[in-house]
Amino acid sequence: MRIAQVTPVYPPYRGGMGSIAQEYTEQLRALGHTVGVFTPRRFRFGNAGWMPSLAFVGSAFDVVHLHYPFFGGAEPLTLCPIRAHCPIVITYHMDAMADGLKGKIFESHRKLLQPFILDKAEKVLVSSLDYAQNSGLAPFLRKHPERVVEMPFGVDVEMSNPHSMTLDSTIPSAPILFVGGLDTAHAFKGVPVLLRAMREVPEAHLTIVGDGDIRHSYEALAVELGIADRVEFLGSVSQGVLAEIYGNALIHVLPSTSGAEAFGLVTLEAGSRGIPSIVSDLPGVRTLVRHGETGLVVPAGDPQALAEALRSLLHNPDLRVKMGLTARERVRKEYRWDVLMDRLVNVYVSML
Repeated sequence: MRIAQVTPVYPPYRGGMGSIAQEYTEQLRALGHTVGVFTPRRFRFGNAGWMPSLAFVGSAFDVVHLHYPFFGGAEPLTLCPIRAHCPIVITYHMDAMADGLKGKIFESHRKLLQPFILDKAEKVLVSSLDYAQNSGLAPFLRKHPERVVEMPFGVDVEMSNPHSMTLDSTIPSAPILFVGGLDTAHAFKGVPVLLRAMREVPEAHLTIVGDGDIRHSYEALAVELGIADRVEFLGSVSQGVLAEIYGNALIHVLPSTSGAEAFGLVTLEAGSRGIPSIVSDLPGVRTLVRHGETGLVVPAGDPQALAEALRSLLHNPDLRVKMGLTARERVRKEYRWDVLMDRLVNVYVSML
């Protein structure tokens, strides 16, 4: 098949949506499909980028796969009266959320344009039905349940085999690990909540992997809280170094604070390496952890609850190891890329 992947972001920009678009592209090409990627080269801001040329993309492909939200790209692709007609599948990654005027613009778009954009898709994929039922996708799900398909994201479990890694003594120890963007677009990741929780767990050390324009404010907060000597900001690292850091970690934390976080690939990456996760009780995010079995789920935005969860795992190594092994087994069964790609290709075929 000839497949177009349309996305507002793509590596080297780091973020969940772009990473998924890249993974789909590489996996589909490995299966023998022809895949083209369409993403803004210029004039991009977050999930926005004006691409009127997308109105004509469908003429060269059998299926167009839109990663949404994509402001300025979704509209010409789906709503332009002269657009090239071709089956469209949409992955609804998350609700676009913000404060102030920007938030009002997002809400207006969700009410006025999003229903028409979604209606142009023959199938709408979502990482979990839990998220779909509690997000801006809910009205469409109620109206067209037959067109919504649960399609979680995955990890390469063989590449993340902890026994295949040779640990390097120069890689920092990471008893508690956070991996995520430290830019404004990822402010919902909840780093301040994690730092405040760390203040309540003086015996703990935290490694933060990621970079961005608000990293300096997090570093300043760590100093203000008196925990700077127990928090290490590593910035962006290569995949090889990140694999080593995972190998030295005991606990992974995803303390996101809003519905802008819909899944959490890092939770699967940690689980695939036998590391239990502590995640926020948010739709979609909580589906990746079975509370008390593969990790812990805590209320979003609650430093005290997060601190208690950290202490419970730090001080109970047997439970921590058991949770990590159970998490790894679950990832191997439910989130392997080869199985998920078979499901994705079947969705494409069903639309032809």
